Amino acid sequence: MEAPDGTPLLQLGIVPRLTDTPGWVRRRAPNPGEHNNEAFGELLGVSAEERAQLREADAI
Repeated sequence: MEAPDGTPLLQLGIVPRLTDTPGWVRRRAPNPGEHNNEAFGELLGVSAEERAQLREADAI
């Protein structure tokens, strides 16, 4: 896998590994806070100003 900045990223495989359905990793896990604007803004309706205040308070 590749990190957002292009550096290689070690990704653990799927456990258990089954013969008929071995599974695979489709994409990397998000970085902490990567989806804050989408989750707090679009889904929960928190304004940009409120999100900025939450970031300053280290709440998000």
